[in-house]
Formats: sequence, structure tokens, C-alpha cells
Amino acid sequence: MKHLYAIGTYTTIQPQVPNACGKGISVLEFNSTTGGLTVKTVFKEVADPTYLNWDAVGRKLYTITEDPHSNGRISSFSIDSEMNFIAGKTLEGPGKAGCHLEYYADINRLYAAAYGSGSLTGYLISGGEPEKNVCRSAYSGCGPNTARQEASHAHQVLRSVDKNRLYVCDLGSDTIWMHDLDAEGNAGEPVAALKVPAGYGPRHLAFDPSSPFVYILGELEPRLVTARITGDGSMKILADSATVKELEGNPANPAAIKIHLSGKTIAVSNRFRDTIGIFSIEYNDGEPAPVLKDEFTCRGKTPRDIEFSPDGRWLMIANQDSDNIEVRRFNTETGMPENEWAPGLKLGTPVCITRLEGLG
Repeated sequence: MKHLYAIGTYTTIQPQVPNACGKGISVLEFNSTTGGLTVKTVFKEVADPTYLNWDAVGRKLYTITEDPHSNGRISSFSIDSEMNFIAGKTLEGPGKAGCHLEYYADINRLYAAAYGSGSLTGYLISGGEPEKNVCRSAYSGCGPNTARQEASHAHQVLRSVDKNRLYVCDLGSDTIWMHDLDAEGNAGEPVAALKVPAGYGPRHLAFDPSSPFVYILGELEPRLVTARITGDGSMKILADSATVKELEGNPANPAAIKIHLSGKTIAVSNRFRDTIGIFSIEYNDGEPAPVLKDEFTCRGKTPRDIEFSPDGRWLMIANQDSDNIEVRRFNTETGMPENEWAPGLKLGTPVCITRLEGLG
């Protein structure tokens, strides 16, 4: 079976990507039998589309343009059967260094996080197009890492499994913020759901889809924090594990976290170690306690985003600074890596992998 994926890239040089050479948004065809990738089209009329989100029902691709000096842009695109991009509306972005966005069709809201501004912005979506900014929250706080935690830095926004709340990872203040959603889908005032250990710098999280547990990935310290979500939405830490086997040496600065389809393993990317860590989700008295079972090379430099194929048979790895995407086979039953690698693909400064479900 074949699937289509959109790849977001850095197209301009920034301090964290001094050799950026992305061309825009690439659409790749993925063969789930062989793991092979082929380029279908490249849309070049967008700068620094570093995070993408696809609405499979409305068949719209939403993008955030990351700009460290301005609020950037939120844009929408349609993609036709010939792989042509049709531009929709563009609005001012959520703040400096916008870095993450998610669209929720049932409430017609798109939420975006801005790292530089330490803020969350909600947009009304009408007819698949961003219409206006309808709510905004700015976070406060700092942490012990004076270089990276001098202020709040919102890095990711995700809706809870029960759809009643939003959660935001704030790298700068070591906080997971939560917002109750009102009847219209607008986010209320932020409340601290969890303070992770000082200096961890939470970057991304992933919810267990069927249980009240969440896995939180630290960036400044290479840690995977497991927590229980309580009835009021707050979180209680259950376990805390390193994402690398050797803590000495270069910083790891993890980036992405994904749960395997089997529900038995978690994959994380360790950017500056150039490795992928694989955790087995084990249990103590019914509560998850992930154990790092494997750490393997990403076959490149600076693995940023990772994504499992829909059948759980392959893991795609976007290597930002070596300009390549690599694909490794996984066991669909155990969720553990196997020895086979697909050929991979050269592609400039890839940082986001988004499946275009239902397209093609």
C-alpha cells in the first residue's frame, strides 16, 4: 500500500540551522511494503514551513512559518489530485518563532504555539480557512538553564484524549500548562497541570490513547517523564527515565516522541547524539514504567521529527542537518526495531513529517 506524506523544512538560514537548504514543502509517496520513498512534488512558494498539520476530512494542509524576529504566518493549502498546491488564506502567526500547530475540526479551531513569545494562539477556521484570532494566552516563568530558560517558551499544544482540554509544553518554565475549552472551543486561562523537575525543559508530549497516562519528553535534559492524568486534568509523575544509554558526552537534546501502533513501545529522537531511543512500556502495579531497550543510529545528523507508518511496520526519521530521511523496519507485534533499512531519500533540512491521510 502507498501513502502520501508532507515534509516541512527550513528554507532560510537561522542560528539553529546555519546550513538550511530546504525547498519548501515536499510531498512524498511512501511504499509500506518496501519502505521506499519517492518525491511527488515540491511546493516552493512558502518560507520555513517548519510544522504542518493535515485535516483529512476537509483535505486542508495548515502550515506555520517560523520566524525568530516576527510573528510569522499561519497558512492553509489545498492539494489536488495532480499534487498541485492551491493557496488559501494566510494570517499573522502566533508569535515569534512559531513552532507547532494543531487543527480540531469538531470545534473549528486551530491552535498554535510560539516558542519565542511563550504564547498560545487560537484561530477560528471557517470553510477550511483561518478567519481570525479568537483567543491568546501568554505564559510566564523561567528555569535554571539561563541560556534557554530565561522566559517561557511554548513548544507544543495538544488536545486531551477526552477533548475537554488543551495542554501546552513550556520548555522555559518546566511547566505543562492546561486550558479548559469552553462550549465554542476557545481556551480558558492557563493552569499549571505539572511542574517537571527543574531544568528538564519539556518539549513534546504524547498521550496514551486508551489510558489516563502521558509521556513527556524533556529537551534540555534527555528525560522521558511518565505521568498520570487525574480527574481535574492535573498530572502526577509516575516514572522518569533517560532517553540515552550514556549520559556523559554531548548533549542529547531530544526532539520528537511517538507511540508505536502496538502500544508497547515509544520512540524518541536524540538530536545531538544522532540516535533514536526505543522504550518498552512496562508496568508496575498497572502503571506504566517505560524502560529504554534500544538506542540506534539515525543514519544521519540531527534527527528532528520521526513518524511511524500507519501499519506500524516502519519508522521514518527526518535528519535535519544531513538532509536525508531514513526508514527502518519495525516489528508490528512487539513494536521493536528489526535489522532492515529501506534506501532512504535525500531532502534538504527536513524537520516535520505529516501523513496526508486520504489523499492520493
